[in-house]
Order: sequence, then structure tokens, then C-alpha cells
Amino acid sequence: MNGNRLTSLDSLGSIANYGTASMIFSNNNITSLPTTLTSSFTLENLELANNQLVELPMWIYNVQIKTINLIQNKFDEKEKDWIVGMFRLSNAAVYI
Repeated sequence: MNGNRLTSLDSLGSIANYGTASMIFSNNNITSLPTTLTSSFTLENLELANNQLVELPMWIYNVQIKTINLIQNKFDEKEKDWIVGMFRLSNAAVYI
């Protein structure tokens, strides 16, 4: 879903239910992710680069992610530090 002018990922839970290994939502206009997600899933790669995100919902830190790309979003330095610290617990590679 790279470069599709998406503004939200409200249906992310239904997409994740299909056992997706990689989700690429870079180069969109996504301003937020769903605040809750009822399904749990594992991802090799989550690409959210070049969007309009300012924070991540808490559920995302419980997803088993190997690599997450958050480059070119609107995170302030405090939020960037928080994100890196939270993913450090899972040994995920974080690009921010």
C-alpha cells in the first residue's frame, strides 16, 4: 500500500489477520494508527516511513516486529526516544 494517499489504517486489524509477514504503508498521509487492536500478530517488517505520524499506539509495542521503519514522520525528539526505548525491549531494528 505504498504511495496510495492513505490517511488512516483503521482496518489494520483485519489486514493483519491474514498472516502478513510485511506491511508497507510508506509514502502516504497517515496521521494515526488505530488506538486499539484486538488481534495479535507477528511481522517481519512494518514500513511507515514518510507519513504524518506524531505518536504510536501502545499496542504496537506488543507486536513481534523484527524491523520497523518510521523515517520522515512528525515525531518530536521525546517521542523518538520513547519509541526506540520501547522497541529495544524486543530487539527490533528501529529506523526513525
